[in-house]
Amino acid sequence: MQSDNANCRRFHEETFTIWKAGLTDPPSTAKFITCVDAQPARLYCEHRPSVDSKGVSFDKPAIIVELTGSLRREPGFYFTTDGDKHEPGFEVEAREEAGHRWHTSCWLGPLAEKGLEASVWRQGLRRLLAIGTKDGCITSELVQPEPGQPRTVTDPDLLQIYWSPSSIVQAAAKGSCKSPMSYMPVYDMDDNHRPFKRLKDVPFGSRVRVRMQLVSGRPVGSDETGREIMAASLLSMHLL
Repeated sequence: MQSDNANCRRFHEETFTIWKAGLTDPPSTAKFITCVDAQPARLYCEHRPSVDSKGVSFDKPAIIVELTGSLRREPGFYFTTDGDKHEPGFEVEAREEAGHRWHTSCWLGPLAEKGLEASVWRQGLRRLLAIGTKDGCITSELVQPEPGQPRTVTDPDLLQIYWSPSSIVQAAAKGSCKSPMSYMPVYDMDDNHRPFKRLKDVPFGSRVRVRMQLVSGRPVGSDETGREIMAASLLSMHLL
């Protein structure tokens, strides 16, 4: 799967804006929009024309957010091929209606309590928090302070990411007789596929680079007048 991921990464870099949230502000035209009427969430995109290598044009390409942090055991780690059996979000609930339950999630934190990398990490989370606050979203499922700190703390330390297999992944898994969860997008520095099968496989505290999309939506069946929940949908994780 090495070449497949390398090709996918190259496609992302050639087609979309890779926003390093800890270093710069987001593009000035960025905002949440509904890309597909049937999808349960809005996607954080920018207004600029873009054409990929196949000649497909995008009027509002999604923004890919990049951050570097470390894997945390707490406040909850469900990022293995067994999935997240305890804390479903709005996209999980949508899949459950179709008889599926495929979802993984975990929290990331700064590599150290102090220093440049910690400052860059926290600045990135502050920018994500500002996006959600400006849009009126609930952000507690996206960023939080360290465990033991009050949730009213406005300087977050932790970021939650989630991954659910797309319809394309589900079709590929069915054709190869594999579990969709085995396609979890975790790779080493050489782009070799390294999904976490068991908790003991997880290098807690190690440096990881994540690329993700920001989404915003309501749980299935909730009041349409209620606030949306902001979340980070993982595209790839590299173990550094």
